[in-house]
Formats: sequence, structure tokens, C-alpha cells
Amino acid sequence: MMRASLIFLALLSPFIFPSPLSGALSFAAALVYPPVALVVGLIADALYYPGSGYPLATLIGVAIALVAFFMRGFAKARIMAP
Repeated sequence: MMRASLIFLALLSPFIFPSPLSGALSFAAALVYPPVALVVGLIADALYYPGSGYPLATLIGVAIALVAFFMRGFAKARIMAP
């Protein structure tokens, strides 16, 4: 239940919290389920995209998702290793 509420809060964070807190919640939720960071980035770009330049929040979301994916795999390998 705690994991689901963390993911739900991360998905709502672009609507409620400032961007640094939204990024931190996105990273914390990405440790549970990595694609959450990408979805939060897409939501943030859909809300605040200025119309020119690169979709920065989506690119940051992809980077966070990749980092969380590798961190999660590394932690599972270390915890399960004899």
C-alpha cells in the first residue's frame, strides 16, 4: 500500500508541488517502479511546456528512470548475492 501511495503522490506532484520536490518524489517512486519518472516528466511537460526548445522534464524523467532502473538492479543483485 505504501508503494502504491508513493507512486500516486509522485504522479500528482507536478500539479501540487514545486519542481524540485516533484523531482525528488519522482526519483523515490522510480526506485519502486522506474517508468514513473518518465510519466511524471511527460505530465510536467504537458503542463508547463513553453512551446519552444526541448522537452526538458521528459528528458530528465528518462534519465531518472534509467538511473533508478540500474540502481534497482544493482541493489537486487547485492541483496540476493550470497
